Amino acid sequence: MKRGANLINVGRGGCLDHAALIDALKSGALRGAVIDVYDPEPLPSSSPLWQAPNLIMIPHVSSDDL
Repeated sequence: MKRGANLINVGRGGCLDHAALIDALKSGALRGAVIDVYDPEPLPSSSPLWQAPNLIMIPHVSSDDL
């Protein structure tokens, strides 16, 4: 990806290398990221993703059951 790009992952948690994502965010290779899928899911409180800069994590909810 182009340096400074933003990443959005709403696909599968296993498709994304979380350690590489954190490194890219910390180094500025990625400007920011939004993810709603994790591996494992639910994401444990010990995951370093919780401390990653410029990362927005949203719940993986695609249902509209009311």
